[in-house]
Amino acid sequence: MARLIIVSLIVVCYGCGKGEFVVSNSSYEPRLVIEGLLYPGTGVDHIRITRNFRVDAQIQPNALIPADISATIKDESSGKVYALEMRDAALVEDRLFYCAGDDLQIEHGQSYTLHVQATVEGKRLEARATTTVPARGFRIAGVNRQEMPY
Repeated sequence: MARLIIVSLIVVCYGCGKGEFVVSNSSYEPRLVIEGLLYPGTGVDHIRITRNFRVDAQIQPNALIPADISATIKDESSGKVYALEMRDAALVEDRLFYCAGDDLQIEHGQSYTLHVQATVEGKRLEARATTTVPARGFRIAGVNRQEMPY
């Protein structure tokens, strides 16, 4: 019986094959990658907009952000559209989009629409999303931007 168990284990271990996993680019499509948070009582200052890459691509940091990117945020209650600007920074991960000036302050219970356009690999891409800021009193405990990895 012990021999049967040992032989079975050997067959199972060798039958598993090599520990390789092949990832292909067959379903790759250029996309915009958008990450950001809106905080009531503040302006818009922390929107990261980049693009995706093929799995086997040699990524150049300066290519993460499309050169012709255009981003706006619309305050749905007033209908006013604000242009977002990219903060110039030495590190790509610090090149965040923000709304210059003090005109736009995020408010509880209000809706905002982010609209982004850019060209990636010759393809004109567009992304749009609307979010509503939770009502006053809603809380998320323990969020720290510094601990949220990209």
